Amino acid sequence: MVLNRNSLRMSFGQVAWVLSHGRTPHPSLLDQLRYLRQMEVPFSEEERQGSGNRMTYRFEHLVECGLGLQAIKRRIRPTDVATTIKTGRKALHKLARSIYDEIDPAEFLAVNEAWRKPSYDEMEERFVWFHDRESDRPLTIEPLTIAKATEVSQRTIFDAQRLDAALHLIPFKNCIVAWVGRALIAPVIKPGRPAKD
Repeated sequence: MVLNRNSLRMSFGQVAWVLSHGRTPHPSLLDQLRYLRQMEVPFSEEERQGSGNRMTYRFEHLVECGLGLQAIKRRIRPTDVATTIKTGRKALHKLARSIYDEIDPAEFLAVNEAWRKPSYDEMEERFVWFHDRESDRPLTIEPLTIAKATEVSQRTIFDAQRLDAALHLIPFKNCIVAWVGRALIAPVIKPGRPAKD
């Protein structure tokens, strides 16, 4: 079992299984992932080689796919999701790596245990605010931390709630814990074959 994020290697089928909470992915989720991939999320034009099913997904690719699906679930247009992720890709990767590095490896291993609750203080959650095109910061991703936050950071979170944009707050740290934890036990999935529950 590999806990080094640089060693994480997955297939498209495994990524879909992980983002389906360890279950057979629904066809609509597969369609959303394929659509995002057509718009260069998570692979830039330079990274594309060969068949999509044979491409290797690494930690940063998993994060882009997971965050993209979370944003779509929050009713942000897929084209806007792709534009936002591509524009902020370097900063997003840097943020995801820093969050990964602060997580106790035991958190990843505990993901698949029954009744799992994070052992870290929930007030130390790291959020990202996915700004849609109607925001005052259109198509950007803003990192937010609640724990020991400055008054300004707390006000930002309260402003998001006041503006009915709380829906666009994504608990990024908890998502990364769940995605990596499931990735560690993802079954081998042959191209063209769905994963079984």
